[in-house]
Amino acid sequence: MQRALGAGHGLDFLVPLICRGTITGGLSAMGKRGGGSFSPRDLMVLTLFANQASIAIDNARLFQTLSVEKARLRLVLDSAR
Repeated sequence: MQRALGAGHGLDFLVPLICRGTITGGLSAMGKRGGGSFSPRDLMVLTLFANQASIAIDNARLFQTLSVEKARLRLVLDSAR
């Protein structure tokens, strides 16, 4: 998604962070270094970065869930002894 900010302000980008088909956030780029407008290549790079960030966030959530479940199972096993 690309949105104009107004005369003299250039453009900014907002790319969704999509994980398992659900939008979980957004990644934005504002004020291109050196001025000027963002190019289609800039959007592609930001989109690739957003995709990788989405995967990393999902992996962190899965790891957290697994860690909590592991601790819960450890308590159950320890109490059964």
